[in-house]
Amino acid sequence: MSFVDPTGKAVPVLIAACAANPACAAAVGTGALTSALFDFGSQLLNNGGNLQCVDKGSLALSAGIGAIPLGVVGAIGSKLLGKFAAKGVDKVVDAATPIGRRGSPIDVRRGTNSPAKIGDRDFTGHALDQMQGRGITPTVVNDTIKRGVESSGREGSRIFKTDQLKVILNPSGSVKTVVTQ
Repeated sequence: MSFVDPTGKAVPVLIAACAANPACAAAVGTGALTSALFDFGSQLLNNGGNLQCVDKGSLALSAGIGAIPLGVVGAIGSKLLGKFAAKGVDKVVDAATPIGRRGSPIDVRRGTNSPAKIGDRDFTGHALDQMQGRGITPTVVNDTIKRGVESSGREGSRIFKTDQLKVILNPSGSVKTVVTQ
């Protein structure tokens, strides 16, 4: 097995990948800082507190060595947490998915979203299309159902209203649609 990278691209790629992962970057920074501080303190104790005698190369080496194990732990930890955080969600939506917002909705083509279970609540594809187009999160929908004024709708549906949102549930309890007020 060879540990030589003939292209010289492996280290920059690894650094960029870690920098893009907040947990990895935080762990690397913590590991580097902690290790360098221990080395700094050790050097000061050994040289009688003389700052002029602190070996900067040793500090840099300590920082690098301290960063590696915590960076690996941070990267692995963020992957594990991501798996647990996604539990209860049928599919994970790309963060780059466009969404509208109040006062600036976007048109979401009918059928863009499939029905999904988010947390303990079922949403129709139509409801998710409407939510995406208006920038409404599942939390806001659940809060409207919890705190809104309830009334009966057509064919056994239930309507929950607040000053800002109306949520219509199918007789089965799934979110049929949402309408901004």
